[in-house]
Amino acid sequence: MRPLPAETTVELTLVVALACANVGAEVYGSGKGWVVAAGIVFWGGYLLWRSLRERRFLPQLLWGSRLQPQGLSALAAFTLAGVLLSLAAGLARGTWPPPPSFWLILLVYPLWGTAQQFLLNAVLARHLRCFLPSGWAHFLAALGFAAAHVPDWPVVAATFPAALVWVWVYPRVPQLPLLGAAHGVVGTFFFYLVLGRDVGQALGGGSLT
Repeated sequence: MRPLPAETTVELTLVVALACANVGAEVYGSGKGWVVAAGIVFWGGYLLWRSLRERRFLPQLLWGSRLQPQGLSALAAFTLAGVLLSLAAGLARGTWPPPPSFWLILLVYPLWGTAQQFLLNAVLARHLRCFLPSGWAHFLAALGFAAAHVPDWPVVAATFPAALVWVWVYPRVPQLPLLGAAHGVVGTFFFYLVLGRDVGQALGGGSLT
């Protein structure tokens, strides 16, 4: 068996280490801010190093190739379904209308969603497809993405099927900001209306899952 390329080894090591650190912070009940900061530092340094070596690395990473109408339709349908189901849950649970911070988070969450889509699709699922059939690669990537949210079980239960959709869509819509925007919209509606969590308040208190 051929040894893994250095880039593959670094990327898989970083994503697994970040996931484990996130779970540890959640179990311990603190340290999430340090995990996020470490992720920004290490991934930022790695992406800068790759960009200096490969001039087209970042544009190709972010925007990829031409999107397919089938994938774009699937992404739009899934996002709309997530929003409508969250609205229905919000009306039933009394979490609609949301607090004012909802609208701010709706604007900024897509940036966080893009970072998560990078880890899920551009790193984990992409590398797994090199070793496994697409079906198994997608299943394991979605499972790993969901497991990184342990022990927040409602989020684990929601992220697994969502990740299955996203890893299927990504080869057809290989544009991380677009998936990140969809991720951010669905995530904002889900946290506020389904779970009833004020994300803005949680960020201020350092307790966001």
